[in-house]
Amino acid sequence: MLFSDLGCLEPEDSVKNDELLLRADSSGDIPDVVCIYTRTRPAVSLGRSSVAEKSVDLDYAERRGITIVRRASGGSAIFSDRAQITYVAVFRDGGYPREDVFKKVCDCIVGALAHMGIRGEYKPINDVLVNGRKISGSAQKRFRGSILQHGTLIVADDRETMESVLIPLKKRSATTSLEEILGAIPRREDIVEALKAGFSSFSGTLEERPQSTFFLL
Repeated sequence: MLFSDLGCLEPEDSVKNDELLLRADSSGDIPDVVCIYTRTRPAVSLGRSSVAEKSVDLDYAERRGITIVRRASGGSAIFSDRAQITYVAVFRDGGYPREDVFKKVCDCIVGALAHMGIRGEYKPINDVLVNGRKISGSAQKRFRGSILQHGTLIVADDRETMESVLIPLKKRSATTSLEEILGAIPRREDIVEALKAGFSSFSGTLEERPQSTFFLL
């Protein structure tokens, strides 16, 4: 499996590129890959079937300049900004059940946390917890023999904005962040190294490739 750090992407470009990666893998144009990136500005990512009016406080989003995008995968709406790192893993479908795939990828995030001295645990079906609180969630899509699983790793938690813009989360939160756990925001390069270490368990080897190889827009 290959690895590429795509740096900072516009929210609209990130969701388009995720789907292009899936289509390129399914057609054999690229090998299996895991890419990571941060978004240039705050955004809400709607799941494939999410209803914006039921998931997002649209007035709040407009006032705060929060972009709303729709991703190819299912699941609920999520909030992300520059203080979160997004990963997208794209690989050939081996016929494994959906939950088995979620666990295999989420275990890579658990491994990345362990590399930073943090004990995480997989919570079915698609979350990673630390001390009972969510630090990473993910979503999945299958397409013509390939699987895309993408998710976020919360580096610093803007809980007030997240709870204000996402209607299901208003007045409650069960998230945590690397900053809260470690007492400081880790360097991005250290998080990248931890993610590389975590995802190396996916296929036994991880070969790094430049950003231009996997930013397909």
